[in-house]
Amino acid sequence: QPNLTDASDTGSSNTDDRTKITTPTFTGTTEANAIVKLYRNGATLVGTITADSGGNYVVVSSALTEGANSMTVTATDVAGNTSSSSSILTVTLDTVLPSAPGQPNLTDASDTGSSNADNITNDNTPTFSGTVEANAIVNLYVDGATFAGTATADGAGAYSVTASTVSDGPSRSFTVTQTDVAGNVSPV
Repeated sequence: QPNLTDASDTGSSNTDDRTKITTPTFTGTTEANAIVKLYRNGATLVGTITADSGGNYVVVSSALTEGANSMTVTATDVAGNTSSSSSILTVTLDTVLPSAPGQPNLTDASDTGSSNADNITNDNTPTFSGTVEANAIVNLYVDGATFAGTATADGAGAYSVTASTVSDGPSRSFTVTQTDVAGNVSPV
């Protein structure tokens, strides 16, 4: 079975087989000096390489398709015998940027103004909530540029992020970005 390299696995972990790279790199081991052919969805040849004397190979795929791609390899030894297809590695290609998240909401507990909806606070580590893509990483910014905190949304996309210490000021604006599970970052 081919393995998606850590550098090509741009997902939330380097073992989730999610990538935003359209031509990812795969590795594996086979017979020494065998010709390795990489296939997408069982039939489309997307890469060929010769394994080294230890049987190790590194092959860069031609472009995958958006969504799930079933990756397999075959190996042809120096005598010309070709193996059956390997077991399938499903790699998900996601190149679509997530949409810009909505304005983060100052939580009731952090809103210390005359009402819990006036967005006035004396809390210098306020907490904000909102909704983004499921399991996205949320980064909070103050005044559009200063990083102030991060959180991971739950499976429904709900998040709560607490800002690092924010200096007093007449008015501060807070924005968030989201990074989806494939590593694509939204606009603000």
